[in-house]
Amino acid sequence: MTLINRNYIYEAVNDSYCKACGKPREKIIGHSVSQIWGEEQFENIIKKHMDMCFQGNEVHYQEWFNFSDAKRRKFYDVAYYPFYNEKKEVTHTIVVTRDVTENKLLETQLLRSERLAGIGELAAGVAHEIRNPIAIIKSTSQYCQNKFQSYDKELKELMEIFVETSDKIDKTVRKLLEFAKPQQSRMRKGNIMEILKKVCSYIEGKCAEQNIETNYEIPETSLPVLFDEDKLNGAFLNLMLNAVEAMPNGGKLSVSAVNKKDEIEIKITDTGKGISPDNQRKIFNPFFTTKKTGTGLGLSLVHQVINIHHGKINVYSKIGVGTEIILIFPVYKK
Repeated sequence: MTLINRNYIYEAVNDSYCKACGKPREKIIGHSVSQIWGEEQFENIIKKHMDMCFQGNEVHYQEWFNFSDAKRRKFYDVAYYPFYNEKKEVTHTIVVTRDVTENKLLETQLLRSERLAGIGELAAGVAHEIRNPIAIIKSTSQYCQNKFQSYDKELKELMEIFVETSDKIDKTVRKLLEFAKPQQSRMRKGNIMEILKKVCSYIEGKCAEQNIETNYEIPETSLPVLFDEDKLNGAFLNLMLNAVEAMPNGGKLSVSAVNKKDEIEIKITDTGKGISPDNQRKIFNPFFTTKKTGTGLGLSLVHQVINIHHGKINVYSKIGVGTEIILIFPVYKK
């Protein structure tokens, strides 16, 4: 809870607000809202709601807020209440905020899972309809290659293009089918850190090629987790390769893992180009990609794998700063 005057200056704050901001009381009181939350968030989000309150209205809204350290992003339920003086003039606004990030993430994940399930059913039907005609085109092209290779060089080159293009389409179709009807999981209880370390070793060569510094903070053992090794291996590799591709001119890749009471938290952080807020909302959508090549199914499959493991995946990113992926896996207790 805070008290803010008409000049947008903090006059009082409680302990909970200080903790949420990560600042001591003396670093907030006497400072402006724009100093605490940044000019961009103040102008685009906060000011218009606060001005409505100064006109005598109670205001309520929910919004994502980025913190100054660029790595934290919280979803807040915010209420502004006008504070009147003895002349019945609004002199301040009383601000009550509530962190509802966890609820928002769960809601988003549920909606995303439902949407992906629907797209998966559609994708399965489309994939089957495409696959047979593509197989015919490829086999016919290969036949023409062999039949007429001695007659026309240009025709042979055209047939090669048909074959290569057919292979690309078939690869996309296979990924579609994998997304729509994933193979049955072979779950076992084990040490998830072993998989994480193995994947880190896979990408060392690529990091060295691109002058990327690596930092791994991974314990030797983990609390027991129920997992499908092949699926997790693919998900970790996909995320790390994305991080590496975001740093074509070098940078730093950090991978860390922590055993907590009921869960294991894994962070994959890069100092790459970052992801815009608009794209952050789309990155798990099937076929969405910002790459020149690619199917746009990689992160959709990652999201699917995390769901299979009853885990959570959160993305925090800022353009020009980098991206942090946080994975949460529940500890197996049976």
